[in-house]
Formats: sequence, C-alpha cells, structure tokens
Amino acid sequence: MSLEVKWRLAGEDTPGVLEVIPAVSNYFWNKLVKKGHNPCARRIADRVYAAYYREDPDLTLLVVGPYAVLVTVTQPWWSPDLLLSEEAFVRLGTEGVFADALQGLEAFAKDAGCSAVVISDTVSRSGKAYTRLLGMHGYRLVTNQHVKEIDNG
Repeated sequence: MSLEVKWRLAGEDTPGVLEVIPAVSNYFWNKLVKKGHNPCARRIADRVYAAYYREDPDLTLLVVGPYAVLVTVTQPWWSPDLLLSEEAFVRLGTEGVFADALQGLEAFAKDAGCSAVVISDTVSRSGKAYTRLLGMHGYRLVTNQHVKEIDNG
C-alpha cells in the first residue's frame, strides 16, 4: 500500500469522472434491483453531479487512487463525533489498489475532523466478501440495515 496516497476533490481537473456517471448509475441500479430494492438511477446520478458541481454542501465527491468516492460528513444521532459516510465507490479505471483508496478516504476523514469512516456494502457482489476485505483493513461490521418496501400509492 502506498504511503503517499492523497485525496482530492473531483472537479474539472479530474478527467473521466463525469464520463462514468451514467454507466455507474445504471450499474448501481442493476445491483440494487438484484438485491430486491426499487432504486432510482436518476437519483444516484443526480447526487454525484451535485457533489461534482458543488451544488449540495452536504455531498463531497473525492478522487482517491483509482476511485471516485461520494461521501458526506455528518454527526449521526448515535455518535457524539463527526463521521465520514461513504455513499458510493466508483472505479475510474482498471489500475490501482482498493487499499490505497481506503487510505486516501481515511486521510480525507482525518482532514475533515472525523473520528470514523462508515462504509456500506449496498451494491457489493457479496456483502460477506466485502466485509472480510474491509476487516483486513481495520473496519468492523457494526450493523445491518433491513428494508421493507411500503406501497404508498
């Protein structure tokens, strides 16, 4: 793992980010449908665009290693501290190491004054495999989320 991995804000100087958003939105949508969710692909893309163009102060789009990572910095009700919450990891190319991306994400969290990084496995192929991978880098499984769709109309 590289010790010099840094983070940077995604923007006009980060080529390739905007080009992958439609494909990534569709990928996330397909993964969520396979898991039994009813996602909105447009909403996924809208959040990434809002972060890229800095239209939503609560969203940040970072480039860490070979990934763009959509994050929020928040203080949830269950913690007295600020936490960095990952919403989506987007691979920008074929080169690079996931561990380097984690290191860059952790560096951003530290710079933002966060006491922890929260990562979900919403669109991972195998939640168990992803949990093991994250565990190898010091992450621990804290909770699962359970969802039940409600017919609202």
